[in-house]
Amino acid sequence: MGPKRNHNKEPLVGQELLNKIDELGDIKKIELVRECGYSFTKDDGTESFNFFAFSQALLEAKAETIRPEKISSINLENRSYKKNKSGRQNALFPDHKKAAEILFMSGEIKHENQEYKEAIEDYTKAIEYDPEYLDAYEERGNAKESLGKYQEAILDYNRAIQINANDNTYNYRAISRILLNEIKPALRDLNKALKINAKNVDSYVIRGYAKYLSNDLKGACKDWEKAAELGDQDAAELLKKHLNDRFK
Repeated sequence: MGPKRNHNKEPLVGQELLNKIDELGDIKKIELVRECGYSFTKDDGTESFNFFAFSQALLEAKAETIRPEKISSINLENRSYKKNKSGRQNALFPDHKKAAEILFMSGEIKHENQEYKEAIEDYTKAIEYDPEYLDAYEERGNAKESLGKYQEAILDYNRAIQINANDNTYNYRAISRILLNEIKPALRDLNKALKINAKNVDSYVIRGYAKYLSNDLKGACKDWEKAAELGDQDAAELLKKHLNDRFK
């Protein structure tokens, strides 16, 4: 017997998908995917999420909102642009932000398929259309981090923070800094993240790792305990393991 969709929902597509996303507002992506019908119940009763199908449907839905003659003007495999006499870009679309969104979604699909270099190209083009595109900087940084380009990733996170400092971006930058063994700057980032959102579970988990790497086991366990209280089972396991090691 194959997988079943949660709540017996058919996956939303086209304008119906866009309307649902607008209705749901700013929620976690995993909840967005579920509510739009892209989650499944497997035979063992666990839930699975089809992020790739969701991103592809969203990309197609956004493309449909642009006039057909404009859609035919863009080639997602070869996205050139022109410059006027002043050197400024003339976008292929009258709405630069809409073009940026399509390129961003194309990048997300490639990103989720672990095609990091290709995803970076799409995120870069999205930024060319919309230089204030926060998500494009964040995701380009994440793709660069996946390729081990931690310093380059930090530059993208820096720009994202300049646009709109938020807890998740500070978390991303902290991870890159930890991977570069820059523990103190990473801890400063995580403290800032928690100042913005004191209930960010990821911040506590990552800060716990940073403290552990700086030989502060007590502080690490305290952060993992907080994350566990907020519902993170992985943090609970970390706490159990390291407390057991401490008292052996």
